[in-house]
Amino acid sequence: MTLGQALRDARTDAGLSQVELARRLGTTQSAVARAENDGIEPSIAYIRRVAAATGRPITVQILPPVPLSEDVARRRWSAADGRSFDPWSRNPAPAEVRHLKRAGLRRG
Repeated sequence: MTLGQALRDARTDAGLSQVELARRLGTTQSAVARAENDGIEPSIAYIRRVAAATGRPITVQILPPVPLSEDVARRRWSAADGRSFDPWSRNPAPAEVRHLKRAGLRRG
């Protein structure tokens, strides 16, 4: 179960719509939807606010990432039309370099 699913379960178990939960949290319905669809990584403070607003516990389990093999990482980063794509060829910014390395892609 993803964090977004746990947030959605808490809301639906409490019988609340996204609009009603957003009103209780002082945010927008679209912000609630993004959190429930794993479009954002909500803070612990946000998760606590949702638990308080719904009256439901929310369990979060954080697992270490599973490293990808170089082959799997390259397939994920390949262009959809089958052309070869090398993200290193365009001199990525430092933040993107960290992301590429976390994704299992190394220069070369």
